[in-house]
Formats: sequence, C-alpha cells, structure tokens
Amino acid sequence: MPPVLFGVARRDAFGHDPQRTGWAFEETTLSAVNVSQLTLRWKAKVDNQFYSLSALTAPVVAGNVSTVKGVRGVVYVAGISGTVFALDAQTGEELWRARIR
Repeated sequence: MPPVLFGVARRDAFGHDPQRTGWAFEETTLSAVNVSQLTLRWKAKVDNQFYSLSALTAPVVAGNVSTVKGVRGVVYVAGISGTVFALDAQTGEELWRARIR
C-alpha cells in the first residue's frame, strides 16, 4: 500500500481521506443542480445480525472480477457475525457469502 500523502485523496481510506472527513472535494459529477436526479438502482438484504448502525462494514467495490456468472463489478460487505457477502454491483444479487472464523 502506498504511503499516506496529506492533501491527496485515497480511495482505500475509510471516510475518503486520512482525516476520514467523507468529503470528496474533487467530485465534479454530482452538484446541487443534478443531485435530485439520483435514483436508487437496487438494494439488497443480506443475512446478518442487527447491531446498532455498525452491523455491516462500508462497502468495497471492485471491477472486472471473474465470477461464476462472468466478469462483473462486485460489492463486498462484511457483517457483524463474521460473514462476507459479495453482491453484483449492477443488480445487487448475492453472488456468494463466506463465514470467516
């Protein structure tokens, strides 16, 4: 992993940057003018235990992943009970799950 460079956004840092501000200052696609046009494309319910607001990790998205259904974008989330879920990034369909012990 490359070293942290202050003032440079890191996609692998939780909260977007080393300070975890969540502010993507370099974002140019979304604006106050077009944000109301966003729509929910899918949502998924995974078999996970409820635990306050932190029952699932922040999602990690990877592109061009080889799956049994072909090359896909995959969203990975881990649950409070130690289960990792892989979801199709286009449809939200669960591709697989694995229990980590």
